[in-house]
Amino acid sequence: MGQASSPGRIEARELQLALVPRSVCSDPRLGRWILSTEFYTADVTGGDFYDYFFVDDHCVLFALGRVPPSGVSASICLIQTLTLLRAWSPLCSSPGRLLEMVNQSLCENHLAGTPVHLGCGTVDLRTGEVHLVRAGGEAPVFASPTGASNLMFRDEGPLGVQKDRRYREEEFTLCPLGQLLMLSVASGLSAQKSAAEIEENAAAFRQAHHCSVLTLARPLDQVQSFTLHSPAELPQVHQALSDCLKAWSLSAELQHDLMLIAEELAANAFRHGKAGSVRLGWHLLGDFVELSVRDDGQPFDPLEVALSTQVLGLHLVHNIADQLTYRRQGEDNVVSVRRRR
Repeated sequence: MGQASSPGRIEARELQLALVPRSVCSDPRLGRWILSTEFYTADVTGGDFYDYFFVDDHCVLFALGRVPPSGVSASICLIQTLTLLRAWSPLCSSPGRLLEMVNQSLCENHLAGTPVHLGCGTVDLRTGEVHLVRAGGEAPVFASPTGASNLMFRDEGPLGVQKDRRYREEEFTLCPLGQLLMLSVASGLSAQKSAAEIEENAAAFRQAHHCSVLTLARPLDQVQSFTLHSPAELPQVHQALSDCLKAWSLSAELQHDLMLIAEELAANAFRHGKAGSVRLGWHLLGDFVELSVRDDGQPFDPLEVALSTQVLGLHLVHNIADQLTYRRQGEDNVVSVRRRR
């Protein structure tokens, strides 16, 4: 028979649970995204806490943190932190600036010597763009269809310790079927071990290590798009697109062909059309994958060039595409390429 919990421990758990939202976000604005927590409740006042809420219809703020258990002062600090996050988030869209404001207030008002370890970020549900700040605590984990790894973002230091501290945020895009996992661990844990274990089972990981896990998971999109402002940016979208195409269960040959077509058309838009920006979009359309390339450059028809000149890359695009069309729409060139899945 297990040992009965003391009234103090029960009250500590009840306090924690009363301060945080439901463990799974059910807001319909989330769509097919998943935002959930595996929450470890402390035996004494203080311990883990989390929060999430919509900043607007497309942007969600999320946070997971820990206050060292130290009685009443820790409870006050925990409540203050959650209150300040919600009160000031409408005033700034940057999680870095938000934590600077929270930190300043905690340093000025709460009992000294109670650091708050917090990971805080925002996600744009339309694009998957994430802005994240690590203020103490564990490195977050990124998991995709190809594996998991720790995001070794700079630790800016806990809140409530040093006034006027700067909190710089990191930016990345969460790919389709990608997951961001925030950790709050009671004791030290190696980064390699956490990435491997947490990918397998967040609930089992929480039980084994007495920690809390917040999971943000992006669904499999039917559409993916990227905007480039120079040819040098092509390698940056290559990995994100590769994860997407793999998630769509496309063959390795088809993935290679689509990437080759995209790179060739984008490069020619910059080189020959003198484009300032190029937007690449991939769409699942029944039995086809459609690639659209839209640029703001001079009129440039790659189909006509492929048939009338010896530009090798465009000849290759013409030969491997099942369908290839061009149109001038307003001030833009629009090329559509279809390949059968």
